[in-house]
Amino acid sequence: MIKTEAYNESTQFLGLTTKNGFKAGKLYTQKPLSAADAFVVDRNLAAYRINQSGVLELMAANVPRVDYKNGCPEILIENEATNSLIRSEEFNTTAWSNRFGLSISANAINAPNDTLTADRVIENSANSDHYFYQTASVTAGTTYTMSLFVKNNGRRYCYLLDGYTANGRFFDLQEGLVLGNFIGSSVGNIESLSNGWYRISVTVTSSGSLMSLYFGLSNNGTSLVYTGDGTSGFYIWGAQLEQSSFATSYIPTTTTIVTRPPDIIENNTINYDINQATIFVRARLDFSTDVRGIITLYDGGPFENYITIYSEIIGAVKKIVFQTYTDPDENKYELTVPSDGIYNMAFAYDLTANTYAIAVNGNIEFSGTFGNITPTSSELNTLTLGRIGSFYDARVIGSMFFDSKLDNTSLENLTA
Repeated sequence: MIKTEAYNESTQFLGLTTKNGFKAGKLYTQKPLSAADAFVVDRNLAAYRINQSGVLELMAANVPRVDYKNGCPEILIENEATNSLIRSEEFNTTAWSNRFGLSISANAINAPNDTLTADRVIENSANSDHYFYQTASVTAGTTYTMSLFVKNNGRRYCYLLDGYTANGRFFDLQEGLVLGNFIGSSVGNIESLSNGWYRISVTVTSSGSLMSLYFGLSNNGTSLVYTGDGTSGFYIWGAQLEQSSFATSYIPTTTTIVTRPPDIIENNTINYDINQATIFVRARLDFSTDVRGIITLYDGGPFENYITIYSEIIGAVKKIVFQTYTDPDENKYELTVPSDGIYNMAFAYDLTANTYAIAVNGNIEFSGTFGNITPTSSELNTLTLGRIGSFYDARVIGSMFFDSKLDNTSLENLTA
């Protein structure tokens, strides 16, 4: 909750509510109220969010995705991503190899997007593997994540793996658990959705120029081979293979692969180019080895002059990074944090006095002088959410901008 006194002092305020105003190309702030001061949204493709009913909903191009995955509204801001699998919802087509004669029925039940497009997979009665797969071109030695929406239909256990390295994971769709590895060091994840659906994913490193998404059934969560009963199986929908260390929002495909553009959400109409200011952001952080931008005040491009907050994992340690940059010099403060979750973060600075302060969740983490050259204030004219250069991926809940450097007591109160 952003405090009333902070709202009164701020120059700009964006706080998400269930009635937050947005439309194609615009995300409206509550302060200032002028439509001209809205954040401009650019994503030239429809993309999915989870709505208030827990259903995947396709939002039109350039419409901001206010997502309810965690029960409260969060702006979903993602980097560019490509689904390298075709026919991502049509498993009974020749795009998918039905290796051991599984029975696949199209459009059997409603999918996670509440349309009658989910397929049913039934195992045969042979003593064999029970799986199907699709192969796609990849870049050797690169991290990829494969994912699939799955719902139990009489068979509790399944697996997802790369057929070229046999690297993957078993999953328990009764308890919602990721089980053991096949080989290697894959990372598995399972996410619960509405109506008994799960999204399972596995992150692996490619061994060559090809990778295959294998989805298979298991009778115990450890074995590939067993005698099927001819009636048990799963419902499936929405397969994806992307170059990423985690599964991003689902990208549907038909006859060709599809690339979702990045979500660019920024404002350049507020008077940002001043010598002292405070940037506040409340965001849900899901740490990754990738740099994940949270908020940036920059020069409008090409990002040679900026003040930013981003997150990443460095040597298995989760860090929030506060950075200023004027090509080629930088000043960086790295804060180690214990876990994923919601963080209130403030970055206050006075470029004339060469001082800055950082507060997170009610604590002053730093207060002192810049170590290197500071940004050129006259070039700081654009505030962008979830972005630092080409790095994106954030869940922003609210932001504020103050045209002054708040004192430490105010920063503690603001972020508490």
